[in-house]
Amino acid sequence: MDKPGSSMMFLDKSFAESQKSEMMVSVISVAPERVKKSKIFLFCYRVCTHWTFTMFITILIVANTFTLALDSYPEDKSTIEVTELLDKFFTWAFIFEMVIKLIGLGFREYTRDSFNIFDAIIVVLSIVDLILSVSLSSDSPTGALSAFRGVRLLRVFKLARSWDSFREILAKIIVTLKDISTFSVLLLMFMFIFTLLGMELFGYKVQFDEDTPVPAGTGLSPRPNFDNIWMGFTSIFAIAIGDDWNYLMALAYRTEGFIALAFYPVVFILMNLILLNLFLAILLQNFETKEEEPEVKDQTAEQEDKAMSKI
Repeated sequence: MDKPGSSMMFLDKSFAESQKSEMMVSVISVAPERVKKSKIFLFCYRVCTHWTFTMFITILIVANTFTLALDSYPEDKSTIEVTELLDKFFTWAFIFEMVIKLIGLGFREYTRDSFNIFDAIIVVLSIVDLILSVSLSSDSPTGALSAFRGVRLLRVFKLARSWDSFREILAKIIVTLKDISTFSVLLLMFMFIFTLLGMELFGYKVQFDEDTPVPAGTGLSPRPNFDNIWMGFTSIFAIAIGDDWNYLMALAYRTEGFIALAFYPVVFILMNLILLNLFLAILLQNFETKEEEPEVKDQTAEQEDKAMSKI
């Protein structure tokens, strides 16, 4: 006669197997039609939509972020070797992620998510960086190699996929950039007008011999000046953000008199107190606006939220 304990163990085992089979059937039922045609497609689909896969990728992104922060000067040779080895590991790990998702989700479903496209661009640029680092000497990197190595920093933005608040901030910034396009044209127009006016009033006139004002053409101009249109734009930008604009006004006042007391405050008030505050108002308005329609998330996004909640 069987013992009651063995019967309970048999029932628990049967229940666990039935639950596992039900989960397998549910995964197959919600999977796309292309996935059901191949066991490889089904396996990759189950992997890329599982929360543990998302948690693993998120941990890799965080670890890669800390690895990128290891850069220092002067560079230690052993540290460089370790960081390059880790970077190759992360590159191949993200390539593996993209391949698994392409096989499991398919190209059409994969490209429906903008974050997948962003990840694919980073992976392609990382592959180019890997090829260049192998073909070129790492001891004397060229400008192209240094630029591609800078692409590694974009991997930090992969956290936006699983970090809801971070993703929302990025989305609001993108919306804000679209809204301020007309405002940016207005801002550039005012900067251009004030630059031409500053060149007319102070071009090659604010010059000093050490600390003594001298006639035009006989001394040196201060670093922010209106001697040409490029330096004029720089000077107007410095006034607009309030970067020691009163000191620039004092230098111009010592050579040109009271006209500087009218020009610099007007530029500061209009550019800083009005236009830049208007920009902040547009930015805050977009951050305070809530979408009325609820956000519809696909299965991958739900698994990513589940992974982040477990983390």
